[in-house]
Amino acid sequence: MWFLKFRPYLFLIISAVFYAFAFFFSHYCWWFIFLFPFFFLASTDKNISFLNAFFWSFIAYGLHIIGIIYALYLMHISLFFLAFLFFYIPFLAAIPFYFTEKLSNFIKKQQQFFFLSTGPSAALSAVSSTVALAKEEALAKEEAIFSNGFSLFLNQIIITEIMLFPCGKLEGYILAHPFILFSYLPFSKIFSLYNLEFSTLLFYLFFVFLVIFLKERNARSSIFLCLISLFFIIPFFKTEEIIRTPDWIKEVAVLPLFFPHPYNVNNIFDFVGKKINQGLKHNDKISLVLLPEGAIDCAINQRHVETIIKNYDAFSKINMIFCASCWNKNNLYNSCFIVRKAKISEIYHKRHAMPLTERNIIFPVKTTQKMITASNNRHPLIEFENFSLVPYICSELFLQRFCDDDYKDAPIVAFCSDIWFFGVGTYIKELMLKTVQFKAIMWQRSILYISYSDSYFVEKNGEKIKLQNLI
Repeated sequence: MWFLKFRPYLFLIISAVFYAFAFFFSHYCWWFIFLFPFFFLASTDKNISFLNAFFWSFIAYGLHIIGIIYALYLMHISLFFLAFLFFYIPFLAAIPFYFTEKLSNFIKKQQQFFFLSTGPSAALSAVSSTVALAKEEALAKEEAIFSNGFSLFLNQIIITEIMLFPCGKLEGYILAHPFILFSYLPFSKIFSLYNLEFSTLLFYLFFVFLVIFLKERNARSSIFLCLISLFFIIPFFKTEEIIRTPDWIKEVAVLPLFFPHPYNVNNIFDFVGKKINQGLKHNDKISLVLLPEGAIDCAINQRHVETIIKNYDAFSKINMIFCASCWNKNNLYNSCFIVRKAKISEIYHKRHAMPLTERNIIFPVKTTQKMITASNNRHPLIEFENFSLVPYICSELFLQRFCDDDYKDAPIVAFCSDIWFFGVGTYIKELMLKTVQFKAIMWQRSILYISYSDSYFVEKNGEKIKLQNLI
């Protein structure tokens, strides 16, 4: 009896832990993501309440964001605000369950009213019919499981696509989406054919009808289960484009160095120049060197940099793109600088400012991070001798639903910073890479992912090739 009493909470805890561990240990435990919706939906035959949904979300998302919270703590974000996030996220995630529970109760009251209004004889007839009562109970269970599954779908949409709306835009925490764990598996074909919301809905409906089938063993649930399974099977018959790794990848090298402020700019480029010359001795085919986002952690002056790099022959031999902040008309931008023949030929200012670390939300949050201005630049096409690239800077890739440039056939070069994610936040680095693979499949674009830990060329099908490292 005690098990039946505490089963809902036990199953919700197991479900939340499976969800979090699938992301924590994504390399080995990615398949846990198939277990969490099953235990969630099997936890009860009734509508999951707002409090129970909050309980589940507090554990699942609270564990998931530990790495993010730790990184924000290192950035000196207000402790009060960090504590607030642990309650804000599960509260928001539990809202769909509140409305579905209220709607379900309203429908039940209407059914009871209709039942009583049919008269005493009809009521007696209905009560005496045990078969009718059994059918009614079975139908009520199915409705509750379906309602919980649909609420879980809405829960996921809120977290991954809407959660950051207080920052001024409908954006979410994409690293919490289950599909990023499939980015290098055959399952990825489903979201290359269907849009994200429809694929997510199919994913949860599959578990809805699986749980109903296991509990009720009726023909209706088995038919729906087979129909939904077809949607997962159809993408496997899609003719795959033969993807060949471009030869120009051999010309690209990465220099994952971080120069904190204050740092002498002359010393920075002296060190970078030496590393480039060392790299050219091992591979003289290198034509482009890339540095991650924020590699130079200070606002730089274009003329000053050009004066310095002219003194080093390394910068006349190759092209280089590095990221730093710069001032322009009293605005601070997060920018990438394109260097050709020891001269800065172009500067691209980031179009999207990251919430909290680059732009404030609707109320001020205490932080030592400098807020930047989001530019109205268009993403440029950076043309080299054998290839062209379109620059994206971190959140422009992770928080955008769709491609935000005019060059759909050109590969994206994404400059990202994962330098804050270490210790308890190390798993976030792996999730960032998986999200890049996910985006490459969704957008059907090749992506050069440049970060401090690992840098890869990611194909349209999610496969990755490690880039040369000059360190």
